[in-house]
Amino acid sequence: MNSATFQITKEYDCDVLVLGGGCAGFSAAVCAARRGADVILTDINGFLGGSATAGLVGPFMTSYDSREKRSLYAAFLTNL
Repeated sequence: MNSATFQITKEYDCDVLVLGGGCAGFSAAVCAARRGADVILTDINGFLGGSATAGLVGPFMTSYDSREKRSLYAAFLTNL
C-alpha cells in the first residue's frame, strides 16, 4: 500500500469534508451539497471515480451513450 504525507499550508472551513472521490464519496458530497452544506471533496489520486476510474471502467458514468442523461455524472457535468 502506498502512503503519502502532505503539508497543508492553508486553512479551509466547511460543513462536510469528504475524503475519497470514489462512487460513495462523490455521492455523499453531492447529497450534502444539495442539502445546503459547504462541502470539500478530496481524493489522494487527484481524480474522481476511485477504482472504477483508475481501472478505466466507463459504464458507471454513462457519458458515452446518447440516451437522456439522468445520472449523477450528468448532473456533475451540468454544474461544472
